[in-house]
Amino acid sequence: MSKITKIYASLAKSGLCVPLMSASMLTVAISTNAFANAENTTKKSTNTSDTLVVIADNNAQGAPEDRKVSRNEIRVKQAQSVGEILKNVPGVQAGHPSALGQRFKIRGMDDQFINVTIDGARQEGYHFHHAGNYGIDPEMLKQVDIKVGSNSITYDTGAIGGALKFETVDAGDLLEPGQLFGAKGKLNYSSNGSEFQQSLATYGRLGAVDLLGYFTHRDMHNSKSGRDSSGRDSIPTDGKLYNYLLKAKFNLTDEQYINVSKENYKNDAATSFRLNFGQDVNNGKKAKYAIDRDTHNITYGYTPIDNDLIDLKLSAYHTEQTSTHMKPINGDGNGFDSIVRTQGIKVRNTSSFDTQKLTHALTYGYEYFDTRMRFTDVDKNIHKKEVEKANSSSVYLEDDIQIADFHVIPGIRWDHYKYQTINKQHESFEKTYTHFSKALGLKYELGASTTLFANYTELFRGPLGKELMGISNHSNNLKATTGYNLETGLAGTYPGVFADNDSLVVLGKVFQTNFKNLSTTLAKNELHNIPKARLQGFELATGYKLDNLSLKATYAKVNNKIIEGNGLFDKAFTRGLEFEPSVGDSITVGGSYLFDTTDIEFGWNTRFVLSKNSKGKDTNDKKEVIIVDIHKQGYGVSNMYVSWAPKTGAFKNTELQFGIDNVFDKRHNEHSYYLKSYQGQEEKGRTYKATISYKF
Repeated sequence: MSKITKIYASLAKSGLCVPLMSASMLTVAISTNAFANAENTTKKSTNTSDTLVVIADNNAQGAPEDRKVSRNEIRVKQAQSVGEILKNVPGVQAGHPSALGQRFKIRGMDDQFINVTIDGARQEGYHFHHAGNYGIDPEMLKQVDIKVGSNSITYDTGAIGGALKFETVDAGDLLEPGQLFGAKGKLNYSSNGSEFQQSLATYGRLGAVDLLGYFTHRDMHNSKSGRDSSGRDSIPTDGKLYNYLLKAKFNLTDEQYINVSKENYKNDAATSFRLNFGQDVNNGKKAKYAIDRDTHNITYGYTPIDNDLIDLKLSAYHTEQTSTHMKPINGDGNGFDSIVRTQGIKVRNTSSFDTQKLTHALTYGYEYFDTRMRFTDVDKNIHKKEVEKANSSSVYLEDDIQIADFHVIPGIRWDHYKYQTINKQHESFEKTYTHFSKALGLKYELGASTTLFANYTELFRGPLGKELMGISNHSNNLKATTGYNLETGLAGTYPGVFADNDSLVVLGKVFQTNFKNLSTTLAKNELHNIPKARLQGFELATGYKLDNLSLKATYAKVNNKIIEGNGLFDKAFTRGLEFEPSVGDSITVGGSYLFDTTDIEFGWNTRFVLSKNSKGKDTNDKKEVIIVDIHKQGYGVSNMYVSWAPKTGAFKNTELQFGIDNVFDKRHNEHSYYLKSYQGQEEKGRTYKATISYKF
């Protein structure tokens, strides 16, 4: 208890509680009027598409603080990469004009510290510091579950910074009621980079079997940065993307199913030699980068209507990804490949039952995975040297106990983790880690509209994350990362605030994450532990809806620093240095309006990132490591769209979209891509987009 008290005192001292208190007072003021009109109101949906993307937040399943973004938003964005979707979510960062260079970050934490899954299949591996680690096509997505921070013991193994769970579309999501067969074709053009995309989905129902085949192809050419007083620069992004998805869902009964899928993603481009840097570093030098991923998955689900004790999901998967780096386009050399193979199983069940005056939602499960990572140095004809391998088993149990309007959510988890690697002298390192973690969540439903919540979650992640560009060293006393995350906040949904048919949504939370022995390669290309590090900040979001008008606004702030360094750091580095590139405060405002008579929707979104002064490390003329001040310039980028998706008439199966990204052609860098004193690759300038699709 004293630990929690100290954390709250630290948050108050840093001033992070002020925004949450402001949101709390706003909520109380609104709820006075809202409770009088708390009956359910009918909301007119502007969703004219086939699927839904859910962006979830915080602990319990179906929690009121979950935030949902309809598939309509992805459709009108005409997103060419997942990063275009994620960067507007409070607390999430994703940058780079090429999908091959994108790194997904949650609260500034690199994707080395978060879990990424596709249809439940873990995506592992730190491939190369100049490139992204994962390849995902937004065209195939049905749902994204974004866990901002670690707030539940039931997250997959190692989610110390959060989780990104991508789920692809099913045939049942595309079939109309009573339809047995269908197809959907789509053409898209993006001016900045002259990108041209074609996609075709065919789907059908044969008896109790749903079948889906989905194919996408995209041609990409060199793009341009935004414009400033010095003009604009060319960005090498010339390449091709191929992606196909095959799915078969066997509906055994109305209560159980088996889903089998295979996805292949292939993306290659002739881009900058150091992909994450701009032309000031690369000086026109180019290289080939590529990602080739195969994912296989089989899932069994069973949810009997008359038995609340069973809500079962069992899955097994195998995924293998080969990434090509720095393969010269002209001249000698062949670069290198990194290869990661991961396979595993998951079992999860939720049992709902009552004991006297208590209502329980008991979630429990088991996870096992095995991952093996290797590289191929073509120049030296070295055949697939294995750098790292690990296997993990874990069991967990969490009970959402409700009495009246109060929820107590205790959880426990046990992890068994075995890690093996070698150093540059080919000496082996093998160690087994076990850890018992606890969690406690509290929720209070303040009337029909407001929920107050607080979460305490202990963390564990076994060491994994050597760079797969070759064989590197590691600490001989390598430890697992542990720590704890604390969050508190409120969420509210209020109908009838200013009018009988409107609604207001408010979410505010403050967090602090403390890491012990954070496993990283920060000091140099060597896996080691930072004894103590801290992440803290807050996130606010609000949305307003009146008839066909929707408005939204968000604000997110996060800071990170090293509390205690280690022997690899100079003494001056032991306190205050950031362990991840810091990001400026992020503000988004936007809105949309649907015109009923014409089925035309218009939308606008602006994202502001405030300037940031931070600390980084560099070397001086004497090759000595020094701390440098880094100023990251703020920027604002606006996007707009117009969409026509008629619901009736001769064109009811047709959709047309037109959009402009970076309307004012702002030249800017994503803050999460600053490395030392280098700014990193700039983002794209103004881009015109157009899409036509037809559903047969």
